[in-house]
Amino acid sequence: MSCVLMMGGVKESLFVTILLNTNILMSHVLMMGGVGESIFVSVLLNTNILMSCILMMGGAGESVFVSVLLSTNILMSHVLMMGRVGESVFVSVLFSTNILMSHVLMMGRVGESIFVSVLFGTNILMSHVLMMGGVGESVFVSVLLNTNILMTHVLMMGGVGESVFVSVLFSTNILMSHVLMIEGVGESVFVSVLLNTNILMSCVLMMGGVGESIFVSVLFSTKILKSHVLMMGGVGESIFVSVLFSTNILMSHVLMMGGVGESIFVSVLFSTNILMSHVLMMGGVGESIFVSVLLNTNILMSHVLMMGGVGESIFVSVLFSTNILMSHVLMMGGVGESIFVSVLFSTNILMSHVLMMGGVGESVFVSVLLSTNILMSHVLMMGGVGESVFVSVLFSTNILMSHVLMMGGVGESDFVSVLLNTNILMSHVLKMGRVGESIFVSVFFSTNILMSHVLMMGGVGVSVFVSVLFSTNILMSHVLMMGRVGVSVFVSVLLNTNILMSHVLMMGGVGESIFVSVLLNTNILMSHVLMMGRVGESIFVSVLFSTNILMSHVLMMGGLGESIFVSVLFSTNILMCHVLMMGGVGESVFVSVLFSTNILMSHVLMMGGVGVSVFVSVLLSTNILMSHVLMMGGVGESIFVSVLLNTNILMSCVLMMGGVRESVFVTILLITNILMSHVLMMGGVGESIFVSVLLNTNILMSCVLMMGGVGESVFVSVLFSTNILMSHVLMMGGVGESVFVSVLFSTNILMSHVLMMGGVGESVFVSVLFSTNILMSCVLMMGGVGESIFVSVLLNTNILMSHVLMMGGVGESVFVSVLLSTNILMSCVLMMGGVGESVFVSVLLSTNILMSHVLMMGGVGESVFVSVLFSTNILMSHVLMMGGVGESVFVSVLLNTNILMSHVLMMGGVGESVFVSVLLSTNILMSCVLMMGGVGESVFVSVLLSTNILMSCVLMMGGVGESVFVTVILSTNILAETYLCPALTILLGH
Repeated sequence: MSCVLMMGGVKESLFVTILLNTNILMSHVLMMGGVGESIFVSVLLNTNILMSCILMMGGAGESVFVSVLLSTNILMSHVLMMGRVGESVFVSVLFSTNILMSHVLMMGRVGESIFVSVLFGTNILMSHVLMMGGVGESVFVSVLLNTNILMTHVLMMGGVGESVFVSVLFSTNILMSHVLMIEGVGESVFVSVLLNTNILMSCVLMMGGVGESIFVSVLFSTKILKSHVLMMGGVGESIFVSVLFSTNILMSHVLMMGGVGESIFVSVLFSTNILMSHVLMMGGVGESIFVSVLLNTNILMSHVLMMGGVGESIFVSVLFSTNILMSHVLMMGGVGESIFVSVLFSTNILMSHVLMMGGVGESVFVSVLLSTNILMSHVLMMGGVGESVFVSVLFSTNILMSHVLMMGGVGESDFVSVLLNTNILMSHVLKMGRVGESIFVSVFFSTNILMSHVLMMGGVGVSVFVSVLFSTNILMSHVLMMGRVGVSVFVSVLLNTNILMSHVLMMGGVGESIFVSVLLNTNILMSHVLMMGRVGESIFVSVLFSTNILMSHVLMMGGLGESIFVSVLFSTNILMCHVLMMGGVGESVFVSVLFSTNILMSHVLMMGGVGVSVFVSVLLSTNILMSHVLMMGGVGESIFVSVLLNTNILMSCVLMMGGVRESVFVTILLITNILMSHVLMMGGVGESIFVSVLLNTNILMSCVLMMGGVGESVFVSVLFSTNILMSHVLMMGGVGESVFVSVLFSTNILMSHVLMMGGVGESVFVSVLFSTNILMSCVLMMGGVGESIFVSVLLNTNILMSHVLMMGGVGESVFVSVLLSTNILMSCVLMMGGVGESVFVSVLLSTNILMSHVLMMGGVGESVFVSVLFSTNILMSHVLMMGGVGESVFVSVLLNTNILMSHVLMMGGVGESVFVSVLLSTNILMSCVLMMGGVGESVFVSVLLSTNILMSCVLMMGGVGESVFVTVILSTNILAETYLCPALTILLGH
């Protein structure tokens, strides 16, 4: 029909009727269930191609073209419901439909309702595909983008109304939300769809055809989608802000139109602030962008205030959110003096108006004052406020607080917060360098005197006291950064803090978290000192050892939990790694600290107070540190291997206790393998050491296997990594024959145990056997494996495959591929001439036996079975040419082949050409044997009789034609004449 169409001899109506008839016939065939996926899709694609050709010629009208496309979609929907079409096929048809529709749209021949119906049909089909989970990220998003592009073209033409356009956008958002739930869409793809939606909505807004509820609902759906994306952390600064700006611009336009009420507008502003706060936490928004959004929010709020529709609580909440956002921006240091002061003044003016109205209580007022002080302290950091201004603000704050204290409305926590605020402000003044040493010390003494008075009154608890100590330490650390305090002074302060903390510990008033937090603070301060380079190796190590000693005492008391103890050890490891990077710690010192850490962890493990995740995290950190040491080249072979073995021993102890899960144990083993691979690349590990680690890994994995806590994927991944490491060792040529084969045997033994447990599927088991065969082939090429070893591995593979076959979990293609790989390896061995007669025949017989078992189960088709028999015949022909196979062996294989073919014939699954080709190959092999004169009378006749019997069976079934039957009979007669002529001559002579 396509050729007739090109010749121009078919009219439009006639061609379309034929295509519709074809679709109707295909639909009937589809209902009967007799057409597969590829045939059905090829017909539909052919229909689309023909329709595109008609479209290019301009001979198809609107109704005809759309009817064909709708019929195609209906047929595809039926196919989709039946579940016979995969991802690529279904999407290709939808793409072709969209491309055809776009061409029709460009020509201007399709109206609004028809075009939207096709797009809706596409979306409905895509939603069904999405529910089935068979469409990936790129495919699904490309279809949605294509739909949006088509809708934009329709919008430009002005032929789509409000309800139609919004419904399509809603359907797009719903589909994108479903995609988001399955977490299959990346940042750029998701944002592009949302931006496209916003652009389309803005175009609709300019046209003035969208009402309040519809517009807000779309914006809310966009915001909800963006909030979900924000939670996933996959949206950058510019993309997120652009979406928020576009949303605000649209909302401002809506506000000017006066169609948005109080609650809707405030909810949008709140959602904007919440989203911006999340973005601010990520630290990806600059000064100008953030301030512009806040100013835009204030402008919008002022407009709302003018309308008089916002109450007290709503207004205060917005101001608080603005202050919180501004304080976060101030932390980043990106706001100037004038902008910040203007915001504070506007906040104070607004608060004063609220205070005049009498609607703010005591707690609200204090919180506003504290927020003002915090903001002022941040301004002080920037250096834009003078000394007199700052002191006046502090005095005014103190005067206001004294008035509040006189009223008796401020409790302990409020007073302490003010003192802490004073300390924070003083520390900021100290950073500016305008306060001398004497002034700073006097302030500290005054603070301590005030705290002592509070302590005498008995109104300050442990947490308050520790917070003051923390603030003192923080101030001292700031002084240390300025370089005004020497090492002796700093150490004395730290020791004083430790002495005070020890006294508090003796009193029993400090809990676990407080004590550890002070120790962690000490470590942080020591790390800062280390960065400055003023502490030598011995001093730093002594402090770390003292920390460990204190932690060991705390551990003996039994007052530290799992997370706290591990956090201190982690901080110690982090400090040690920083020291290692600076190059100031030798090999022995670093290893001693790591060993002490392991010893402490082992003690914790014996006490039973450390969980799986904590213990493994420390071991992982030890391995990471060791890997860094290995990269620097400062650790020898014995030291590195000893640490790895120690890690394995600890893991084995944890395994015996039964507290390690599958994923945790395997990650440690994989990391050990990765570290060993790095050591192998450096060439510093010998054969015995490397193999011992791998065997240890296998032993540990076997223990885990016995416990039954390792799944299929985990076990196979470890075995694969072991095989990969062994392959690298094999390439380097540092592993002998016995070592390599022992590892492969241990792998096979482990796999056989896994097979017995029934926890390994078809693909996993075959992949491991394939990798074993590949490694064996590499060994074979190098010529380092003898006959018995190679054959034993192949026989072991066949035995494992036979076990898998008995379980019935291996399909046709998988089983045959392993057998073919075995035949290929055997053919390679045969070419090298290193395999004798008995060995080669035994492997072939085992292959045939396995194939016969597969045949009995009925899971092997015609082409697969014949290919294996052909490969067997080819191998036998090669053996025959070499003259290494005797009469009985050769005939037994041929008879076995005939028996297998007869079984296939009885099952009726072999066609004429296949069956005859096998018989002809058998005759050819027999003729070759006859020429060599190595087959006796009985053997030859038995083969000929079996051939004739098989041919007669085929003849009875009526599946062999005249010419085929005659060729086989002639070949049989020729063989008989060749064999009988010498015998007849002898008889006539007598």
